[in-house]
Amino acid sequence: MVFLMETKLNKKRMEKVRRSYGFTNGIDIEAEGSRGGLCLAWKGDIKRWASNIRRSKEGLKRKLSKDIEILLEKEKDDETMAKIIDTKIHLNIKIDKDEMYWEQRARVNWLLLGDKNSAFFHKCASACRRINTISRLESDDGREITDGLEISETATLFF
Repeated sequence: MVFLMETKLNKKRMEKVRRSYGFTNGIDIEAEGSRGGLCLAWKGDIKRWASNIRRSKEGLKRKLSKDIEILLEKEKDDETMAKIIDTKIHLNIKIDKDEMYWEQRARVNWLLLGDKNSAFFHKCASACRRINTISRLESDDGREITDGLEISETATLFF
């Protein structure tokens, strides 16, 4: 069982409340100023559960890959081709789910580590700014513009 709530309680009081309701495991993020904190609590051994889930996902991907290899070695009739397509679709769906998991995991790290005025936050923000910055622009006549003010003028005139 998993429990998630927003709270204004400090970390020590939240842990006391969590334990009083029988949630032996949890993560408490303390409230800061007007922002509420978070409490994620669970019963049981979540590490073992997560390990079992991860193992079963990897096992399924291996099985699907092996099935595709076997099907590719068979004679290419309509039934085999349909099975190959179905298996590839199933494998791609599993791979997409895995990618979404890691994307969400990155967001969790951002929420845990990047919401404070920390070096981690500034590094991430700086990286985003570098990626989104236009450092040079090619004008209609083919010349390269690198001056920030001139880039701004050219873009404004273009649009």
